[in-house]
Amino acid sequence: TIVELIRVFKAKEYNVFLKVHPRENKNFWKKIFRDLNLNIEVANWLIPFSEWSSNMDYIIGPASTTFYDCIRNKTTPICTRYLFPKREFHVEKAWEEHGSLMEDVFHPKSINELTEFIEKNKKLIPNKKILEKMQHETNYPNSSNQITLYVIEFNKILKKS
Repeated sequence: TIVELIRVFKAKEYNVFLKVHPRENKNFWKKIFRDLNLNIEVANWLIPFSEWSSNMDYIIGPASTTFYDCIRNKTTPICTRYLFPKREFHVEKAWEEHGSLMEDVFHPKSINELTEFIEKNKKLIPNKKILEKMQHETNYPNSSNQITLYVIEFNKILKKS
C-alpha cells in the first residue's frame, strides 16, 4: 500500500511528499498520516503538478499522463503497477499503463527493487526514442512553454485574490 511505501522511505530518512489528485480528499490523507503518526507533507493542492514535480527527484505512483510532465521536468517517474498485485486486476486496456511511454518507465516488482533503484540514484534519461514519443503524443518540446506560461498566469491570478 501507499502507507507501506511511505514507512519504508521514512525509515530510510528520505523526505516524502504526497501530491493528492485534485478529485481526492486531501483531508482524508492528512488524517491517515496523523492517525499513523507519519510526518508527511501533503503538497498544496493549488500548485499544479507540473510545477510541483519539477522540485522532486522521483515521482512514485500508478501510471499517469503526469509522467510526461516528470520527464519534461527531468524528474524520474516510477510506476507502482507491479508493486501491488491486486491493482493489475483493475487495469483496463485503454488506461495509461498501456501507453507507449510506460515501456521506458521503471516498474519495480518489489519494494526492495524500488528502494535499490533510488539508493543507486538511477534516473530516467530521455533518449531519442522517449523524446520522439513525447513529441508525437504531447508536441514536446513546443508544448512545454505552454504549461509554464499557464502556471505563471495562474500564479498571478492567485496573488490578486
